[in-house]
Amino acid sequence: MNIFSSLRTRLLLLVIIALIPFVILIISSNLRYRSNRETEIRQELSHYGRMTQSNLNGFFENTRKLLLTISSTEVVQRGSPSEISVSFEKLHRKFNDYINLGMADINGNIISSAIPMPKSINSSDLLWFRQAVKTREFSFGKYQMGRVVSVPVIVFSMPIPDDEGKIKGVLYLSISCEWFRKLVTDIGLPQGYAFSITDIDGTILSRYPDPEKWSGKQLKDSPIVVAMLNKQNLFVETEDLDGENRINYISAARYGDSILHYSIGISLETAFSEINRDLQINMAVLIFVGLFSLLAAFIVSEKFILRPVNALTIVAGSLSRGDFSVRTVQTGMSGELGQLAMTFDSMASALSKQMDEIRAGGEALRESEQLLKSIIEHLPVGVWYLNAKGEIIFGNPAGHRIWEGGRHVGIEQFGEYKGWLLKSGKQIEPHEWGAARAIENGEIELEEEIEIECFDGTRKIILNSALPLRGNSGEILGAISINEDITERKRAAEALADEKERLSVTLRSIGDGVITADTHGTVVLMNRVAEELCGWTLAEARGNPLSTVFVIIDQITRKPSENPVGKVLASGQNTELTKQTLLISRDGTERLISDSGAPIKDRNSLTIGVVLVFRDMTERQKLLDAAQRNDKLDALGVLAGGIAHDFNNLLAGIFGYIDLARSINTADDEVANCLDKAIAVFNRAKDLTQQLLTFSKGGAPVRKTGQLEPLLRKSVSFALSGSKIACEYSIAADLWSSCFDENQIGQVIDNLVINAKQAMPAGGKILVSAGNVIVKEGEKPGLSGGNFVRVSITDTGTGIQPYLLNRIFDPFFTTKLKGNGLGLATCYTIIHKHEGCIEVESVVDKGTTFHIFLPASPGEIVQGVDSSSVLHKGSGKMIIMDDEEYIREILGSMLGDMGYTVLKAKDGEEALKICAEAMGKSIRIEGAFLDITVPGGMGGKETIVQIRQRCPHMLVFASSGYSEDPVMSKPTGYGFTDSIRKPYRKEELAAMLNRHIK
Repeated sequence: MNIFSSLRTRLLLLVIIALIPFVILIISSNLRYRSNRETEIRQELSHYGRMTQSNLNGFFENTRKLLLTISSTEVVQRGSPSEISVSFEKLHRKFNDYINLGMADINGNIISSAIPMPKSINSSDLLWFRQAVKTREFSFGKYQMGRVVSVPVIVFSMPIPDDEGKIKGVLYLSISCEWFRKLVTDIGLPQGYAFSITDIDGTILSRYPDPEKWSGKQLKDSPIVVAMLNKQNLFVETEDLDGENRINYISAARYGDSILHYSIGISLETAFSEINRDLQINMAVLIFVGLFSLLAAFIVSEKFILRPVNALTIVAGSLSRGDFSVRTVQTGMSGELGQLAMTFDSMASALSKQMDEIRAGGEALRESEQLLKSIIEHLPVGVWYLNAKGEIIFGNPAGHRIWEGGRHVGIEQFGEYKGWLLKSGKQIEPHEWGAARAIENGEIELEEEIEIECFDGTRKIILNSALPLRGNSGEILGAISINEDITERKRAAEALADEKERLSVTLRSIGDGVITADTHGTVVLMNRVAEELCGWTLAEARGNPLSTVFVIIDQITRKPSENPVGKVLASGQNTELTKQTLLISRDGTERLISDSGAPIKDRNSLTIGVVLVFRDMTERQKLLDAAQRNDKLDALGVLAGGIAHDFNNLLAGIFGYIDLARSINTADDEVANCLDKAIAVFNRAKDLTQQLLTFSKGGAPVRKTGQLEPLLRKSVSFALSGSKIACEYSIAADLWSSCFDENQIGQVIDNLVINAKQAMPAGGKILVSAGNVIVKEGEKPGLSGGNFVRVSITDTGTGIQPYLLNRIFDPFFTTKLKGNGLGLATCYTIIHKHEGCIEVESVVDKGTTFHIFLPASPGEIVQGVDSSSVLHKGSGKMIIMDDEEYIREILGSMLGDMGYTVLKAKDGEEALKICAEAMGKSIRIEGAFLDITVPGGMGGKETIVQIRQRCPHMLVFASSGYSEDPVMSKPTGYGFTDSIRKPYRKEELAAMLNRHIK
């Protein structure tokens, strides 16, 4: 028998239930008080946490300012270690919070200390030292046993820069871990609270209470320490170091990369002791009241409830047997029980009436069924009902239209039908249809795409769904199958897919990069060129923010550029990027691009996305930079040529007279020595004018076919003599020969090696390599296709900032305090005039590589001749034509010493007149020296034309310090026998005459 069937038991249970709200009230009040108390505790902990943070931050800042002030003092910057130690000792007595003050050199050796050191100490392995050197900022370390003071300490440090900004040492201040006791006192932490502070590794610096027990211990596995190291600025209820559960406030004090973790907590028992005591008292009172109420309910229920109820039970039995005509006798019953007796009478009458209504309800049910049938028949999708045997019992008109295909077919003909799975093309067997599986296994099939054959032979595509029909006990009574004709929808989807494929083919064929994004800036589509330039495939990029895939920065500032999608969406107009925009590929490759963005609008002119079109402008920009650089060099060449021409004429006179004086004076050694030194100085002046001539149109190289390797080794070795830089060579054994001007290419190598040496002031390594390369047409800007010799010079120096790379070859551009900005401009001009090119690659703080490409030459290698002691003797008449009298005098003296008779002319007209007179007298002219440029008169270039008409076999030599035309580099092309550049020495003149006069 169920114990709750008794009315008395239920009444007692009701009393108990009535007490439950009081229990809930007590508990909820307790929980509310506990929550309020917990809020108060958290506020108190936060208060002490803020005080701790403020005290620590204040102490850090005061320490930083103190270290900064000390580091800038004259004694620290200029004093000896002993002087610094004396100063530190005085400061230590003044700032007694710190137990030591000292200084370490850049290698970590303690060189000065307020407290005398018993031995030499190195601190390079300590965190405070490493952090100060690495960050170049104020830092502090972690728990350590002091190496000077031999007590647990925390060390604060500050780097000391020298006048050039380099770190020459580290200044440090030490505090004892005992200092943190003072911190607990300063924040006024009450009794019953706990305070812990650790370093970055979790080592306990101090603990209150019992600091001696915990200081110096590393307890990374302790729950509180784990929480301190991994969480900040929050409350954690966990086990403390002493094993007691506490509510802890956890935070950290930071300065840069340095950090101290601390927690302030109060035990749960202490926090909630008063609330727990109130709960115990209230529950005891409630238990007493409950027992008293149960006793009273037991006594009252017997007399006033159970006896009347038993009388009513007898009457209820008759009603339960279906005797609705029976009525209760209400004598002696009053109140609720009397009302219950009246209710029994009303119930009997109501039941009698309901039986009449049930009979009328059958008709309404039939009307509902008719309404449902009407709805199904008007549905636009086919609905079929199958019985448990799989036989089709009913199909609505829409279903018949789908399958009949225009014919009228009776329901009895739907026993066999054909269908194929659209994805696989497999024909569906009778037991594999969704309805069959629903009847057999109770499976539910939703929207299966099937191609069917209608009764008229046509084919359609339908979405087929099926679900089982179950009885009240769960048995399967049949199935419902639903068909939707999607033939037209499928055809439209296929047409859309075809259109999308054509669009994709079109995008792949476009030579520019194309990216489309939606209004949220998310990548939707990108073509093959965009994939190559960005380094992302479409599959990887789709759904990512455009700023992740299309990464652009300003070429000058290196700062991120504005997202073009945002600009287009904001303005609704087409937009373009700046000309200095760099695209950063996924692999880090940088490309200069031009870009335009345009909104994508729907048929209602609403913006639904953005399309970006961009192209790689890197090579084109290189061509433009090269053209602009050549324009600058051409402008410089006009100025340089004029200066060099006049200066070379002056040098020719000065040097000629010195050379003559040197040949005349042979007795006085002291005079001869001075003249030799003057000649050496002259050679330097000659090199300067030659450097200016490099920029002029007349500075064409005098090229001879030869091997580059000897020149490379000689030039590099000379440039690195006396330096701490090592050099490695990697030169191909089969290196092709090249046609080059030895002096000019040597100047290029010197400039590049000197630049590399200046980029490695502390020493380093240079790699010089040379090899054969074949350049395809258009592969490199300004370089025709063919065979080339590539020379590469690589250093391990500081590198060049990216935004400076396109300016380093500009004339007069330099980043050096003592530079003139002509070195790399000279290199560029020389290589350009050799029909080659020069390129640069650089990574900041890793090094720079210059690549030189010179055309390979199949010609015969020309051997040089030492002209330092060449003599020449001849006879006959020589014409000297020059507008400068001192040039005529000096050259006349040199030729006279060699045995020639000299005829002088100041311009071309006089020279032609002398030739005409000699021919009239049948006098042979052995040769002539013609100055190319004669201001206000006929120069050598015009004169040679008439001389060749009269004397086609005469030796005629071009002489000039500068020429607008490349006569000096290719004299035979203009009718001259040879050329000699001013200024020149007697030995150079003799060497040239020996080549043509035997």
